Amino acid sequence: MLVLAMPVGWLADVVGVASVMLIGSLGFMLGGLPLWSMVQRNPQDLKQVMLSLGVGFGVLGSLVGTVPFYFVVELFPTAVRNTAVCICWNVSLSIFGGLAPIVAQVSVSWSPLGPGIMYAVGGCISVLSILLGLFLQSRNVEQLTHVRKEPYFVLSCGAARGTKLTCTTCDESEAAVQQVDSSASTEASSSQGTSPVQV
Repeated sequence: MLVLAMPVGWLADVVGVASVMLIGSLGFMLGGLPLWSMVQRNPQDLKQVMLSLGVGFGVLGSLVGTVPFYFVVELFPTAVRNTAVCICWNVSLSIFGGLAPIVAQVSVSWSPLGPGIMYAVGGCISVLSILLGLFLQSRNVEQLTHVRKEPYFVLSCGAARGTKLTCTTCDESEAAVQQVDSSASTEASSSQGTSPVQV
């Protein structure tokens, strides 16, 4: 994961942090169970175990473990960012991260593939959360970015504008805000009995 941290950070700058989180979450959702089953099939085979845990989970862990800090802080405006991140990050980490080893151990008593199922379920929850957030942002219900609006999620975007990849939903949101601001300034000028100044 340490080796892949810089390339994953670069990837987040190119395609957006939400894209990287979605790719990693999809990887865990689809690959968590098969990778764990590789370990369970022959735990004595060091090569197979290292390939599964070291390479498979290492790559997926780099995708979802390198950029979540940036992913989380972008969700909140700067006025409440410190408090909001502190509460949601630490509470969720304490509950889910703290109980994960116990749940994994109990799951093994139900099925040898229990931890793999946990990986898949966790990836599924993350995928659904990201897609729900993007859907709400596309409907202007939620604002997912507060400092760096692009690139955030470019997998569903059209052509690149110049050398920068941009997201159509972000562009539409910004256009809507500019249109509202323009309408408000026009109404304010007309209510004062003056026409907008032509420059």
